[in-house]
Amino acid sequence: MNAVPQGKKFALIQDLMSNGYNIVLLCRLAQVSRSGFYKWMKRQTFISPKQREDEWIVNSKSNNFFKGCKAILNRRHIA
Repeated sequence: MNAVPQGKKFALIQDLMSNGYNIVLLCRLAQVSRSGFYKWMKRQTFISPKQREDEWIVNSKSNNFFKGCKAILNRRHIA
């Protein structure tokens, strides 16, 4: 199971754990540490300031792009 990325292993473990499987056994089978799994779970719920900033930039750029397109289309329609 070493060819599978750790993130995918952790996602599978999380899914199986929610179905009642033992976390110790799942981590042992996937050859990952429990502490690594719990750190991964914590990162999945935490949004870092950098991630928030990136989202804001993407949203503001796309909004500005569409506003610019709308303004161009309105000018062409009026002219």
